[in-house]
Amino acid sequence: MQQETKPIPNTLNGRASIRLHILLTAFLLEARYILAC
Repeated sequence: MQQETKPIPNTLNGRASIRLHILLTAFLLEARYILAC
């Protein structure tokens, strides 16, 4: 747990990037599923 040493902005940016990455992967999977049908 090294989040305490990291500044708050970096952790917020990290969470935002992870959330965006999850949204992108979900969107790609959904698009791939729609195209497959």
